[in-house]
Amino acid sequence: PAPAKTFQCRGYGECRMVFSRSEHLARHIRKHTGERPFTCHCGKQFSRLDNLRQHAQT
Repeated sequence: PAPAKTFQCRGYGECRMVFSRSEHLARHIRKHTGERPFTCHCGKQFSRLDNLRQHAQT
C-alpha cells in the first residue's frame, strides 16, 4: 500500500506537529494565528465549529 500522506505544521517557530488530515492541520494553525472564525449570536467567538455548537446547547 502507498504510504500515508502527512501534513506538517511549518512556519510557526519550533512547531513541527504532523497530521494525517489537512483539515486537522488547518484547525491546528488557528492556535498559532488566534483566528476565531465561528461567532455565536451572543458575541463569543470560537476557533472550532464543534465548540460553537457545544456552547449553543448550553
